[in-house]
Amino acid sequence: MPIFEDNPFNDLMSHLGDMALANIAWAVCSLPVVTIGASTSALFDVARAIDEGDDSHVLKRFWSAFTRRIGTTPLIGIVYLAFFGPIAFDMWYTSSSGNGDLNAINYGICIAIGIIGAICSAYVLPLASRSSLPATRQFRRSAALVAAHPAAALAAFALAAIPCAIAVWVPGGLFFVIFFWGLLFAGCSSWLTVVLMRQQHVFADPLVTVDEAPAAARR
Repeated sequence: MPIFEDNPFNDLMSHLGDMALANIAWAVCSLPVVTIGASTSALFDVARAIDEGDDSHVLKRFWSAFTRRIGTTPLIGIVYLAFFGPIAFDMWYTSSSGNGDLNAINYGICIAIGIIGAICSAYVLPLASRSSLPATRQFRRSAALVAAHPAAALAAFALAAIPCAIAVWVPGGLFFVIFFWGLLFAGCSSWLTVVLMRQQHVFADPLVTVDEAPAAARR
């Protein structure tokens, strides 16, 4: 939604404004929890459209992406919750049950499993809204893409890990994450992830282009 004269700074401000608007839509649509997958994939779709030069009708695009695969993207969110929920609970339980070598080992194992799972699935939600694949195949494709394009996957993981680290280890961090990251920085993070994926040629990978061609033809 360009409202200023074209130059790099104004373009950046316009993009940030569009992503902030999409971020608010993401926060509202994520409230039912099971729709986090659908709303996050829609946020990435808006970020990708803006990166491609199409910044019109941000809310309309978000809603279209949110509802496009409403039967699949919530399932992706449920898979994430089913995987990371027990890990988070185990880490909390371990940390609250005192110190000790076994607790430290268990805590480290939980962190390692969570990091590996997050990295291997780093490309699922950024590609989900334009994908025609079922949920399980999107996770398998993400792992294959991570092997081919690891740099962007690691960057996406790092960006996604920032609010988790702030919420857990920074005093008052949970408040910051809910009221600032949840309403502004999630959109910026998704846009940066999309930019990195484009620079690393993830969107041009045959695993992506073959899958998205039928969806593009239908739009």
